[in-house]
Amino acid sequence: MDIARASRRMAAVALTLWLLAALALPARADEPGESDQASVLVRQGIALIVNTPDDMEAIEDKIKDAQEVQNKEGVKIELVEQAGEALEQGDLHRVRSLLEQSIGARPHLGGNDIPPIRETSNLGSGALATGEQTGTNVAIDPLEPDRGLDGGAWAMLAVSLGLVLLGAWLALRWRPLRHREA
Repeated sequence: MDIARASRRMAAVALTLWLLAALALPARADEPGESDQASVLVRQGIALIVNTPDDMEAIEDKIKDAQEVQNKEGVKIELVEQAGEALEQGDLHRVRSLLEQSIGARPHLGGNDIPPIRETSNLGSGALATGEQTGTNVAIDPLEPDRGLDGGAWAMLAVSLGLVLLGAWLALRWRPLRHREA
């Protein structure tokens, strides 16, 4: 009797695990709530290049998704396709430049690019941003913080340590006397 009961339990557990795995398969297809607009996917791809340039799989996924969605309004898909080819060659600078050009953004300057002289941007000529709109198509490089200590920082560090030592000395010097119990 115990063997039959144990085998039924094992079959129920196996069936439950199989059912959970089968139900989880659609979740692996795409991220929930992923955009159906190519322009949003291209911006997400640019953001991935800027923030996580080592995550090639996610960047490639955004480029492919941008090519496959129905709503391609405001995106030059030919440039997105060229960006996919540049990604296969490993040229992230070119990928980012092509993606930015595909949505009409002014490409970032980097590497050996020379900034234009007396050229004005046309980003501000459109309507103002409202609601959840960002009002820009530009993704900037992350800013590296200055982690060095200059003369003023070293002086403040020395003064701080001096005050800590003075406080410790005063605490030891003026501590209450211990009373002996008889």
